[in-house]
Amino acid sequence: MLDLHILPVLGDYFIDAIMPADVLKWRDAQDAKPGTVNTRLRVLHTLLADAARDLDLPRSPADRTHAVRDRRDREADPNTLDGEQLAKVLG
Repeated sequence: MLDLHILPVLGDYFIDAIMPADVLKWRDAQDAKPGTVNTRLRVLHTLLADAARDLDLPRSPADRTHAVRDRRDREADPNTLDGEQLAKVLG
């Protein structure tokens, strides 16, 4: 994952030169399903957090970068409750 998806875009930067905007740009340029993008983002989060700690940086560039929302069709999702089902569960 690192060699294929992270290093080609961010590998030429020093860790302290990577800005949150760079992480967002990288995240949004991913040509993959939301779950795959989020997995890649978790790897990048971990990598940058560890590097920031090791280098005694004040923050990781990925600290405020959130996961991509999965915009699946709620009608097709068998795990989604309708109003009546939710009332029964909460009732």
